[in-house]
Amino acid sequence: MQSIYHLRSQGFRRSHLLDQLLQAKAMGFGAVNLHWERFPHSFEPDPAHTIADVAAVDALCAELGLEVIPTSHSFTHSDTLLRLPAFKHLDGGSGSLELTGDATLAVMALVARELHAAHPRARTVHMGGDEIFKYATSAASNGAVVRQGRSALYVDFVNRLAAALRGQGLRLAIWSDMLIRYPERASVLDRSVLLFYWDYWSEGERSPFVTVGGGLVDQFVLDRGALRGDLRMLLFTHLAREGREIPLGHWRDFGRLWQMDAAGTSARSFIYAEWFRELGFEFVASMLTIPEKGSFLPPVAEKIPHLRGFLARARANGGVGWMPCCWGEYWPPIALFAPGFHLAQVLAAEPSADEARLYAESARRLGGPWTAEAVRGWCSAGAHCQFADLLDNNWGRSAVKDRLGWLERAGLLDEDCARAAAIAERCTALAAGAMGHFPAAGPERWAVEDMAWRCRVQGACRARQGMAELAAEGVRLRARAEAVFAAWWPEAEAAQRTAMRYDPWLEALAG
Repeated sequence: MQSIYHLRSQGFRRSHLLDQLLQAKAMGFGAVNLHWERFPHSFEPDPAHTIADVAAVDALCAELGLEVIPTSHSFTHSDTLLRLPAFKHLDGGSGSLELTGDATLAVMALVARELHAAHPRARTVHMGGDEIFKYATSAASNGAVVRQGRSALYVDFVNRLAAALRGQGLRLAIWSDMLIRYPERASVLDRSVLLFYWDYWSEGERSPFVTVGGGLVDQFVLDRGALRGDLRMLLFTHLAREGREIPLGHWRDFGRLWQMDAAGTSARSFIYAEWFRELGFEFVASMLTIPEKGSFLPPVAEKIPHLRGFLARARANGGVGWMPCCWGEYWPPIALFAPGFHLAQVLAAEPSADEARLYAESARRLGGPWTAEAVRGWCSAGAHCQFADLLDNNWGRSAVKDRLGWLERAGLLDEDCARAAAIAERCTALAAGAMGHFPAAGPERWAVEDMAWRCRVQGACRARQGMAELAAEGVRLRARAEAVFAAWWPEAEAAQRTAMRYDPWLEALAG
């Protein structure tokens, strides 16, 4: 299977984008899903990158032999396009574009044409198509759904888009979740469409939940008692539903693949790889090397069963590729994903490798100053705390001072504070021990020490003790972060991202 590097441009400096491509090649990736944000389209008044930036990136991909699968605007998650007055009439609701008629089709064809002009070697263009949560809210789409159903509306649009791209010599790629959520007409989808099958949480051979799409709203928990670690914290939300709420249609279509146990407490993982194979689609297994929530130092080790299981299921069902996803603002910066990416590459090459082998080989691939002990520590020292995360339990931004109250009312405060204390101890030991020889000004040492600080802040804010000392330490860490970020982003962007990650907690310590 081809390995694909997921690189979102995120306003990065050109030098950092080029460095990420060099890293991707060194890690063994053969392709890059180059996700441009505010690409310099003919209609974009405020591009995040110049045509010269794009040309430099494309030239290096060619030099390195990396296949480019470009992405820019999607027909879903379309807020960046819909912010422009010329396209407001395309608003189909829920941040997605109108799927009826030809206007959206024409715009997406233009997007693909301009991406292809910038990346002439590209054979495939990824155009999104995921997570339409309030589907068919426009009058035209509502009428189409009443007449023919949600699945037919989606599949008809994708088929028309695939045909338009084929006329440009391109293949269409989309995310998988809408086909799984609305599977009734999946059998008539154009077989040339490449599906990026994403599942970020299933693990191993069986999981204590099932998914009928991709996001948290598509998760149905079968056995909460079996959830552990960051996965338990992730699914402690009203967005994840109970197993008894699984839609009848999905029972009918996928029950044979789930093969639930007699007690109804677990089901087979990654079953849609088998479904896509049965239908005759090519797919890319799209996974996570982190547990998704956790904006700072997430426990990669917890994801080993997920990576191993997904890679195995994809390989057994003819998957054409795999891609570890990296989504951006509320996650650690991509440069900090390197240990997890190497670990995934080792698992892809050696499916039966035990943890000792995974850490030793990942350290060898990473090179100095990494050791097997440092990789193991990096992958297991951190964890998700609801208090410290950039996003709260409802996946929104809330005042730090309100979070302890929320955790207390939810009955999570003692557990979350205990987790934080343990994380702070592990990270402090890691920074002084296995990573003590890492450069003090480097991003890896900063990330570990930052995680320890955040977890101590949680305890201090609860006890209302030691806050002045932690505030002073936070100011020092903030300055280090801004210096690290300045190598990755232009000055203004680095300052904005630093402020997002520090100022709310420093204000809480001051108040």
